[in-house]
Amino acid sequence: MKARHILYLVVVAGAIALALNSCQLLGIVSISDRISDFQSSLNNSDRSQGYQNFLTTASDYDAVKSTTFGLWATTFPTGNSPYSLSITDQSNSSAVAVTVTGSNSFPTLYLQIGFQSTGIGNNLISTVATSSAPGGPFTTIFQ
Repeated sequence: MKARHILYLVVVAGAIALALNSCQLLGIVSISDRISDFQSSLNNSDRSQGYQNFLTTASDYDAVKSTTFGLWATTFPTGNSPYSLSITDQSNSSAVAVTVTGSNSFPTLYLQIGFQSTGIGNNLISTVATSSAPGGPFTTIFQ
């Protein structure tokens, strides 16, 4: 009888663990996870998969697939990696404030990144704007 109760508890615990992990199975990506993925793309010498962080319906989506797109080639050249991205304010998902630092005299850059949730919590980048000052003014480089 005790063995049956223990087996029951193990099954229930497994079901709970699977349910909690199913967020990843369903493709849920939080804003902070997406920023981390974007940072990984910036720090990868092969940026050919970086476009997967972006919203497919964005105007610049086809352009961002090219590693010569301004966001990759001009704003974040590979020679200034590693880049470090730090979220400073994510209270508004359409204007998440991010501070970027890099190497080789890369000036601190301030981003305003818009996110759009697709499906169940899969946050994709819908806009990116840059500024040399924390509060702007911002120039849109991806939309």
